[in-house]
Amino acid sequence: MENTSILSKSRILITDINSTFETINKQQFKKYNKNHINLGAVKKALWIQFTLINNSNKTINKTLVISSPLIEKTALYSDKKEISSILSAYKKFLYHTFNISLKAKENKTFYLKTVSRYSMIDFSLYLKNPALQAKKERNELFQDFFFLGIISALMLFSILIALYMKDISFIFYGLYLFAIIWQQLGYTGINRFILNKDLLLFDLHISSMKIAFLIITGSVFAISFLQLIYFPKLLKLYIALIIIAFLECFLKQNSSVGIYAPILTGAVFIIMNLSSSVYVYIKGIKEARFYILGFSTVFIAYSFMILDAFGIISIMEKQHNFLLIASSIEALILLLAFADRYIILKRQKEELQDKLLAEIKNKHREIKEEVERKTQELSLALEEKELLLRELNHRVKNNLQIILSMINLQKGTLKTEHGKSSCEKIEQRISAIAHTYNSLVTGNQFKNVNMSIYLKNILKDLEYFFNNPNIKIESDINLTLPLKEAVYIGIITNELITNSFKYAFKNQNKGTIKIKLYKQNGKKILEVSDDGIGFEESQKKDSLGLKLIYMLAKNQLRGKIIFDTQNGTYCKIIWENV
Repeated sequence: MENTSILSKSRILITDINSTFETINKQQFKKYNKNHINLGAVKKALWIQFTLINNSNKTINKTLVISSPLIEKTALYSDKKEISSILSAYKKFLYHTFNISLKAKENKTFYLKTVSRYSMIDFSLYLKNPALQAKKERNELFQDFFFLGIISALMLFSILIALYMKDISFIFYGLYLFAIIWQQLGYTGINRFILNKDLLLFDLHISSMKIAFLIITGSVFAISFLQLIYFPKLLKLYIALIIIAFLECFLKQNSSVGIYAPILTGAVFIIMNLSSSVYVYIKGIKEARFYILGFSTVFIAYSFMILDAFGIISIMEKQHNFLLIASSIEALILLLAFADRYIILKRQKEELQDKLLAEIKNKHREIKEEVERKTQELSLALEEKELLLRELNHRVKNNLQIILSMINLQKGTLKTEHGKSSCEKIEQRISAIAHTYNSLVTGNQFKNVNMSIYLKNILKDLEYFFNNPNIKIESDINLTLPLKEAVYIGIITNELITNSFKYAFKNQNKGTIKIKLYKQNGKKILEVSDDGIGFEESQKKDSLGLKLIYMLAKNQLRGKIIFDTQNGTYCKIIWENV
């Protein structure tokens, strides 16, 4: 009687759930010759009749074990007396167990009633040594806690990683692992050590809801991890699957539809999930490779569980934690999938950075070449412009020189002194303008004119022209003027210095002419003075030279002119930018 299978030596009877020992005792039991029974989801009561014989001369104590923890209710009868009718709420057993004692030479017939309205009637029945059974359950319990511990640790780890990395995929992964833990707590019987009797019954009543929750969390995790947002058709299928699983939660849980519908949906889920992961991998989502490997393990386990649920095979009865082991392996591989995704994303980021860096370098090179080309073009254009300006000013200078030569020739033909004097004045004025263009051509300054060099050239010409060593010119010139202003100041200076040479020093043996050009308080100032005899300004107002000075100072420079002729002649012109 050690580790004896009872079913193969029993008789069975399937009756209404509310049947009693008194009603079934009058009915005919059928002989059953298998070691395992799997009726699927039937809303019936299964009665098992078996007889135990003690041929020894001493009392024998044995443990009757029902191998499934999902049976909702059991009751054992002997001699019309109910031994037990509880859901095994004793915290020291994984399974439904009954202690049986047979006295020496005693024969006793037993009747076992099992009811399961929210799960399958799928179990074996053994008579085992109490000590050996306790040891076996301790080993199984250790295995179950070990694998559940692995999944629980990975669940907590995923939550922490989600908080740290702000990656919602880890949240969905954690929910999926929680759904596995919740489902396996009941499937392995560990919930007997956690829940009281009422909660244990409630947990059995929502078995189908737990499967639906597993499908929903698994689908959401697949959508996130497999990046199904880029695959609209697959995304729609998963959303439809989630909606179906959600609606199945509202089915009557103790009906055949309520039990089988989530199982069928689960079968669709595992097939679709594995197929989708392979498809997206082929389409370029390389992170899916570990997902395929991980889900392949649990795909096998789910397949066996579903086949077992439909009564086709009974592997889960022999290895009740088969799905738990597969789920633990899947959780570990999926964690590797996250690491693999991180490596792939890091590699893609590095490749993108290298590509971006190469693109930046290429753009930088193109921009540099473009800048160099444009700079070269601008340099050539600037050189051409400068060359043209230089050529233009050179031609203007030459033309002015030609005009001066023509005036000089014309002067030689004149007979009167007045005519010759007029030609000399025109010659001096044109010479002042010619000096401007000479400065531009020789100094390569086409915008501004160095007035020190420019005016000193004019003064040198005047000294040479009048050839009076007794008259000295003192200059203090430290200013650069725009070309337009320089020409006007040159003509004005030429007129003032010429007048001083011609009229200021009559009847005097010597004299001094002073010229200053400077900037003060944002205004430009020209001062020309001599220590000669002076003149009556009213007497000279009809002079062409003075008219020219007034016209240029006021109309062209928009400045102010001051004359003082009491002690010599003093002229001051003040103007701002033209």
